[in-house]
Amino acid sequence: MRKKREVRRGAKQPRYDAVSDEFGQRIAHRLLEFRMAANLSSEEIAEKSRISLSGIRKMEREDSNPAIRSLHQYVKACGRTLGEFFEPWLPEGSVQYDQHVHRTISAALRHHTARQHIYTFVQMLRELKVG
Repeated sequence: MRKKREVRRGAKQPRYDAVSDEFGQRIAHRLLEFRMAANLSSEEIAEKSRISLSGIRKMEREDSNPAIRSLHQYVKACGRTLGEFFEPWLPEGSVQYDQHVHRTISAALRHHTARQHIYTFVQMLRELKVG
C-alpha cells in the first residue's frame, strides 16, 4: 500500500526547476511584448480576453505558469495567434515558422512604405548574388 504524502497547511510546495523558471520569464516577456505592440493596457486585454485583471497581471509576472487556453485568449486579444506567440521557439524551416514568415511578409507588403523597403532589400540581395 502506498503511503500518502502529507502536506501541512500553508506549507509551500516546491516551485518549478530552473529551466521552467527561465521559460516562465520568457513567456511573461513575450506576453508583454504582444500587449505593448498592440498598444493595449492590462485592463483592455482583460476586457477583450475575458480574463480577470488579476489573472492578466499574474500571467505577465515572471513566476506564472498560464494555461494554454489563457495564452490563446491573451494573444487573440492582442490580434495575434498562438503560432506567432511561440514563433521564437519554433525551429526554422518548420511549417508553422514558414507560415508565420509568410504572414509577416504579406502584412508588410500591404503597407506602402514597408513594401518599398522590402523591394529595396530584395534588390540589394539580387545585386549581391549577381556580383
